[in-house]
Amino acid sequence: MRRQRRTKVVATLGPASSSRSMIERLFRAGADVFRINMSHTNHDKMRELVSTIRTVESDCGRPIGILVDLQGPKLRLGNFKNDSAEIDAGQDLVLDTDPVHGRLADSAVVAMRADWTRRDAKIGDYLKTYGRFGIPFNVVYGPAAPDGVPLPELLTETAVLDALRQAAGKTS
Repeated sequence: MRRQRRTKVVATLGPASSSRSMIERLFRAGADVFRINMSHTNHDKMRELVSTIRTVESDCGRPIGILVDLQGPKLRLGNFKNDSAEIDAGQDLVLDTDPVHGRLADSAVVAMRADWTRRDAKIGDYLKTYGRFGIPFNVVYGPAAPDGVPLPELLTETAVLDALRQAAGKTS
């Protein structure tokens, strides 16, 4: 037998409301739909909750709705250069998920590109000082690293950020 109201009562299941007895109590008290928040529930627990709800539904002889709230993307802002940013009306602001790009966009960092397609004895000698022969590679220079901090051939975010910190003379 269905309830004769147009409004549906939604109850969110959580640690205090996930037992069979509590689900049945909530249903008998008027809940029509049970919400499972996938931000805080794994798939095995979700299957267990669906099974429990269906058991209560069968025992009570009345349909119960299940709403599975899927986890969306988690977007979080990182750190600001001076702990905050003042944005003027109409000013462009770019949100970027790549901390390396953000660090390279810093006004104190200048990215430089070299032409590795032409042979140059100076470049060859320079590569040899780092044990490289004909393989282009990246070096980060800064006040604390006038001779440069060579980056590994396989770049990682951590390697680039560590080299930028080292070249700037920062410890953290």
